[in-house]
Amino acid sequence: MNSTEKELKLLLENDSYMKILKCSDNNVPVNQVNYYFDTYDFTLDKSGYNT
Repeated sequence: MNSTEKELKLLLENDSYMKILKCSDNNVPVNQVNYYFDTYDFTLDKSGYNT
């Protein structure tokens, strides 16, 4: 099974972030850990594999 993950990153100023945070029902911080696999010299990334 093939799967594709798409990620959207947005940069918010602090006041915008605080407004969004106030609208949330869950104000508990969530920790996320990401693992990236590549060679020491980033061969996969340089070859475009990680795009």
